[in-house]
Amino acid sequence: MLCLLVLFDDLSYAQKLKDVLSKAFSFEIKVIKAKKPECLARGNQLNADDFLGELSLLRKNEASDIAIGLTGSDLYHRNLNFVFGLASFATKCCIVSWHRLKESENKFFERLVKECLHELGHVLGLAHCANKKCVMSFSNSLEEVDEKEAGFCNSCAEQLKPYLRI
Repeated sequence: MLCLLVLFDDLSYAQKLKDVLSKAFSFEIKVIKAKKPECLARGNQLNADDFLGELSLLRKNEASDIAIGLTGSDLYHRNLNFVFGLASFATKCCIVSWHRLKESENKFFERLVKECLHELGHVLGLAHCANKKCVMSFSNSLEEVDEKEAGFCNSCAEQLKPYLRI
């Protein structure tokens, strides 16, 4: 399985993130740089759905099975004030924004990993998890992101077993 990691903005942590995801999942990861899509804007925020549309096209063009997009843009989705990320099971794509994750530089990379794992979980079919320590639990604040672990609980891991390195 090929996973496309798409950088819409420069991210110095791209290789480190690729290494972490490669250790967790059993698929090959290819990193590419792409131009930020034309997005609907609401103030300084961009529509996360527009990124998913662009990712879907890139995923198909690159003959990839799934795609993760990364951006520094602040994102919104429908009536939500903001989103850390958004995933589509149907298109096998997800977008993660690091805009709000950078509040603390020493926690930034761990937060980015958690949000990438979370959105990839959705792309692979997982719903939100009731276990607050599981990376698949819903996060509406940085405190909630920080509370969860950078891994799947036993129940979620069992559902993802075909994709995980165990």
